[in-house]
Amino acid sequence: MKKADFILVLCALAVGLLLLLLPKSSGERLTVLCDGEFFAEYPLSRDCVVELAGNAFEIRDGEVFMCRADCPGGDCLKSRPVSRAGESIVCLPNRLILRIDGKDNDAPDAVTGGVGG
Repeated sequence: MKKADFILVLCALAVGLLLLLLPKSSGERLTVLCDGEFFAEYPLSRDCVVELAGNAFEIRDGEVFMCRADCPGGDCLKSRPVSRAGESIVCLPNRLILRIDGKDNDAPDAVTGGVGG
């Protein structure tokens, strides 16, 4: 391994560590999808409990978590609370998605350009 290879690996590790340490944007609202369709939207700033077809989720202190589910496995109940843009809780048997959206969620993840023209 040459000196240049070592420097390249060190730089790659430093960039990776920096990306891990950068804070994610906190979410502003909860978007609820049921059967793949928009159901409702709730601000994370307002604490409430919402019941939906045998399930219940709670918004408290800017976090969302499932508090009741009638699905067989109950995996969604084991999910940790979510609060940052891009995070979600999914209940597959009940076809329910709780997704945190923020200011910049509608922006593209990346911009690519074609070569030539």
